[in-house]
Amino acid sequence: MIVNPAFFFILLWSIVLVLYSLRWSLVLQDLSLHMSLYLLLTFIAAIIGSYFWARIKKRPFFENIQHCDFSFDLKTKKKLYLFFVLFVIISVIEVLHFGSFPIFLASEKNTTIYNEFTQYLGLAHTLIGKASMLAASLIFFLLYLKTKQKIYLLLYVSALVWSILVLARSNLISIAVQSLFISIIFGYKIFTKRNIIAGSILIYLFGFMGNARVGAEGQNMEIYMRSSSLPDFLPDSVLMMYVYIVSALNNLNNNISEYYVAAFQPSQIFWNYLPSVIKDEFNIEQSFSFKLIASTFNTDTYMNDFLIAFGYYGSLIFIFLLFFIYQAVYYKAINSIKWKVILAVLLHNIVLSVFSDSLMDPLFVFEILYIYLIFTNFTLNKKMTTA
Repeated sequence: MIVNPAFFFILLWSIVLVLYSLRWSLVLQDLSLHMSLYLLLTFIAAIIGSYFWARIKKRPFFENIQHCDFSFDLKTKKKLYLFFVLFVIISVIEVLHFGSFPIFLASEKNTTIYNEFTQYLGLAHTLIGKASMLAASLIFFLLYLKTKQKIYLLLYVSALVWSILVLARSNLISIAVQSLFISIIFGYKIFTKRNIIAGSILIYLFGFMGNARVGAEGQNMEIYMRSSSLPDFLPDSVLMMYVYIVSALNNLNNNISEYYVAAFQPSQIFWNYLPSVIKDEFNIEQSFSFKLIASTFNTDTYMNDFLIAFGYYGSLIFIFLLFFIYQAVYYKAINSIKWKVILAVLLHNIVLSVFSDSLMDPLFVFEILYIYLIFTNFTLNKKMTTA
């Protein structure tokens, strides 16, 4: 049940609303009626979109994922290694240019090195390097769960290590969350001693990498404005994680009344797919000025781009269409290894939608494309013609 995209979307955002209501930080504003109504409408749009596809296919809304046996043929493995090599090539070029990894170059006086590192090759870093790494590491993890061969674990861990070396917290989160959903979808145990230890280490690394990237300002706990409702026994790291989760909704709440009722500017979503040189040439830039509550908490949810592009009510139509497609993927995943892996990415996208525009992020769109290419064996039919 939990892997049904619409159900999981509503469950996750309901949890975020409960967390927001705790008001553990004084940074949080009161949630406006306008914002609350919009969240309710997104829930309805997601349910209707999914239910509509279910009615078309004449299938129940919830179906059990089949935990069938699987194996990878040689051609699939060759394509898997090819994408991993692409990631390695991009990484080597970047490291050679900068002379080292960002973790060794970052300091209180140089907190922008991560951005410089990722922007050096532009879209090639994201759409070739990172997307290849995420797709390959996810499948390596699945292969390790299936075969227990250490080579696959080593390749999977190498992706985690690379994320730490380049201070890419988002990569670390994506790898961890996608791996979690792979375990759930394929029926592997998740609440094991090893997994709990690994999760604790990842949370520590998340905080460590954040401190290395933001410098002294981000480590100043005063900016998090701890409220009296937060239990005293909880450490500052809990407050930092809490604010990271809810600040995107807080920022959206601050801007919700500024969006158009209806609009049609799809370029606001798809402009991220274009190279910087094209955006500069045609002067393509965001037309909406998003007002942050505090510059330190510069996060926004998936909703911001949808609201800019299609307006308050138009964005609901887009959400309807999105979950119409998600339900189709959910049904395909019932008995397909390829679509199970893609479903894991989509569920991960829903998790990240809390604090980023992950639902239409080019990185994850290309990751899904690479997963599809890895698992799909194409054949060329040659037709004989006679003169």
